[in-house]
Amino acid sequence: MQRGWSEYGGFPRMGGGPAPAEAHGWTVLLAVAVLLLSGALVVWQVTAPPTAERLIRAAVAAAVDPAAYVADRGDDLRAMAAEAEVVRPPGFAVPVALTAPEVAGASDDELAHLLLVRAADAVVVHGPKAFDPEGQASYSRFSRAGLLAWFIDVLRDERLHRWAGVAAFALAAATALLAAATAARAAPTRRLALVGWGFVAGTLPGAVFFGAIAFWLGRAGSDPFSRMLASIAADVFEIGRNDCLAILAGGAALVAVNRALVWAAARGGPAAESDLSESTERSSPADFGREGDAVNDP
Repeated sequence: MQRGWSEYGGFPRMGGGPAPAEAHGWTVLLAVAVLLLSGALVVWQVTAPPTAERLIRAAVAAAVDPAAYVADRGDDLRAMAAEAEVVRPPGFAVPVALTAPEVAGASDDELAHLLLVRAADAVVVHGPKAFDPEGQASYSRFSRAGLLAWFIDVLRDERLHRWAGVAAFALAAATALLAAATAARAAPTRRLALVGWGFVAGTLPGAVFFGAIAFWLGRAGSDPFSRMLASIAADVFEIGRNDCLAILAGGAALVAVNRALVWAAARGGPAAESDLSESTERSSPADFGREGDAVNDP
């Protein structure tokens, strides 16, 4: 008798019929949706206020170097505090105002920390303009100052954060629908596997890309300032790498669960169906027409 596809575990059964078509096309669409989703999630997460503020403060710390400034001008600031109620540190990268009591009783470390906090607060609120309130500075977009200004602007962009969230939500819904479509059109023993491979294929390029850039940035820079900025940029790519790896791990888990279920079903299913096949092949037409059978009873 012709063997067909069994709905129970996907093992061959008696009775004929073709096996369900694999849903590879849907898996490809699922992988594309997951790839776009991972990108939107990274942008949304990096521009989220807590993360953006942390990165901006780190960038300001690299740009202004308050410890070096205090080591050079700390005594001058204390002298100014003895003569005025408000101290405006001359030549500091970000124009800030300190009160005389804050400066007079502070150690060098405390004064450096205070300058960093005030400078970072100003940049978080005003963006790159905090470095040049009067707009007199000019620099190339691809210079250090230009790249730093662009980096801060991107992190502070509330519209970008909002639209990244909308895109992530829409792509998450599309991913769920495509995962359901993939599972519905896949063979019973490959449903979880095909969905899992879709997630793996969709996030693997991002994990490799973000991971490689983060690795390179972690070792880039020819001077302390460049190394500090490269380290901050590496943090951004590490967020993307970690997001992709988390989704990839979920997809790999689905593949592993699928294999485990198939293995568990194979321990009992094929043997039982083999016994059924052998008993059916040994039966003869006379076996179905013996006296006392329901088919022969009047």
